[in-house]
Amino acid sequence: DMFDYMTEDRLKCLAEVAEAAERYDDMFDYMTERIRTNKPLSPEERELFAAAAKNALSGRRGCLRTLKAEFEVSDDTSTAALASGYSSKVMAELQDICRKVLSSLGSVLIPSTPETDVLTRTFYYKMMGDY
Repeated sequence: DMFDYMTEDRLKCLAEVAEAAERYDDMFDYMTERIRTNKPLSPEERELFAAAAKNALSGRRGCLRTLKAEFEVSDDTSTAALASGYSSKVMAELQDICRKVLSSLGSVLIPSTPETDVLTRTFYYKMMGDY
């Protein structure tokens, strides 16, 4: 795994670089790997994770809106069918990202956050509700 040698700081830094470059899928991957280190996220890292997930999804949501507006109402049935198939591919990507977010929250972040850290737990539960 290419992430095996990376420290928490390096993963955070790479996520920030990916964000600046508007490479949100990469940003999401770096933050997911950061979470897998099982060390608590700083408030800044929590925000990076939330932004990575949101931005990885938003382009795909826009894509689905475009496909629906442009092609699903098309008189050309073969184009409409191809657009529908492409929509299914994009929808599967959306679902995969949501699954990864929920898995990170449910299996790592929430269980490892102390009950007394109400602010962090609230952040994670709100994020869980969003996905």
